[in-house]
Amino acid sequence: MVAHLRQNPQDALREPQALADQFGLSPRFVRSVLDAVQIPRSEEVTARRPAVTLETPRRIGDAAVELFDRMTANPLRFVIFSTLLAISILIALPYIDPIGANSIRDQIREDGTAGFVVLTVLTFHMATYYRHAMTRYALYGGLVVWLGSATAMMISVWIEKSGSSESGKFFILLLVALGMFMLSSVYAGLGCLAAVFGGWVKIRREEIAEERMSRQDLLERFFELQSRLDRGETQAGPLFSWDDWPPVVAFKRHPFLVSFALGLTIEFLQVLLMTVGHLDPANPTRTAASLFVMIMAGIMGLLAFASCIAVGFFAGGPAKAVAAALFFAIGWIPAELLPVGVFGPANFFRSQTLVGLGMNTSVFLVLAAIGAAGANIQARTARQANLQRNDQATLVAEMLRIQWKLADHMTTVCVMVVDAAKSSQMKTEEDPLAVEYSFREYQEWLEEISKGNSGRVHSTAGDGAVVEFPTALDAFRAARRIQTDLERFNREQNRLPAPFRLRIGLHVGQVAGELDEVQFTDVIDIAAHVQGVSPIAGIAATDSVVEQLETEEFIPLAREVDGHKVHLALNPIED
Repeated sequence: MVAHLRQNPQDALREPQALADQFGLSPRFVRSVLDAVQIPRSEEVTARRPAVTLETPRRIGDAAVELFDRMTANPLRFVIFSTLLAISILIALPYIDPIGANSIRDQIREDGTAGFVVLTVLTFHMATYYRHAMTRYALYGGLVVWLGSATAMMISVWIEKSGSSESGKFFILLLVALGMFMLSSVYAGLGCLAAVFGGWVKIRREEIAEERMSRQDLLERFFELQSRLDRGETQAGPLFSWDDWPPVVAFKRHPFLVSFALGLTIEFLQVLLMTVGHLDPANPTRTAASLFVMIMAGIMGLLAFASCIAVGFFAGGPAKAVAAALFFAIGWIPAELLPVGVFGPANFFRSQTLVGLGMNTSVFLVLAAIGAAGANIQARTARQANLQRNDQATLVAEMLRIQWKLADHMTTVCVMVVDAAKSSQMKTEEDPLAVEYSFREYQEWLEEISKGNSGRVHSTAGDGAVVEFPTALDAFRAARRIQTDLERFNREQNRLPAPFRLRIGLHVGQVAGELDEVQFTDVIDIAAHVQGVSPIAGIAATDSVVEQLETEEFIPLAREVDGHKVHLALNPIED
């Protein structure tokens, strides 16, 4: 199967069942391979920015990052500790820095020190989520912040309302808990954004590093994976996946219908909540009951945002995620048109309502795109984890991806090998300066003619050169120009008594990537061997070259070179 997909990458888009039947494999195994493999992209890598040369600031920055990584080695423990420390400082501030504040709320409102503490802790938390690039830490951190902040605020409110009735205090404490839940949800959302951005940056760096890997690095990686398979140290089956969860299965089958139904359900619950609570969003009252309803409506709004992120996460791509989010927003419209309470067609077509719906739709689209980015990060992270645990399907998929990358950018080139016959005898007992000058002029002369015919010098030696051409015609024209101009070169530029006499060999073949980056290719070897059978002042070419030069005349030789027929140019000199 791997050999087939290497030659036919487009078949990776076929149904897994069809490939499984074709090669007699398990459909689940084939599906795992196709899900894990990535088709190579052809876009070029952005050039790396030059590194900062100031050594001292760089070392200070590296030391700071290393210290931060040590502090946040266990992200959840760091979040719990820093949150408790911040709460302790806020509780102590009214006593340390008395400004007439009797509670934490008053201290935060009236003293910049408290705001600085909150902002500092928030910054460190966001940096932690960015650095570790895991959204679950942000969600756990949101729960920790809610429990800690709600407890502290509720204790402060209980002390402040010590003379109030018990029922009144409990209702206020409930409002405080719900309010802090909303703030903590916003905190968790910001943390998820930081984690997603950090994951995207990390993945981008890894992609750039992979794209800059040399062919030798890729080959070493391929055979390292092959040895892990050969040793049998593999584990079957990926880590936990959402793909088998019934709601996710239903969503992937009908993403737009499920998105529409989800948006309709959430907005219907909001409409029902506001209608039962007699709350008019345009003219809210300031009673405790209305405040409770508004907080609950806010929580429903947070649920809508979380649902939209989930829609983007499971959609299966950015474009599909945005389309599903649009259907999610459309699902709000029927609920808004229900003629209950302050809702109905009259309220819906008010400019304020339409503007609000448009703003919500824009937010939904952004959140879905973030969810899609999170899914990409999660897939990359899962792939790395499966590689570390030697999951069979992931190992095979990675090997196939490397093979595609090695086979990418296959180009057909014509290689010309030029060699000076009896060059050692030319240098014997001659002036070293004359030898140095003549052979340098000889190399520059070859390069000048090659460049004039779209050639690029791959390598040079004292007595010859290897030159790459895009077509056989360009290479043959350069070869004839060299043999034609050789008499003038010997007369005007050669300072040795013995003239340069040249053999030239041509061969066409395929090269993976740039010729300069390939450690070995038989195109050069065959061209060099063809050059070896060429007579002095002649041009020898393989049949692959001759086939592209229909207007030129060649004489076939009886012998073959490396399995290729060799032909001699009948007119190696230009007319």
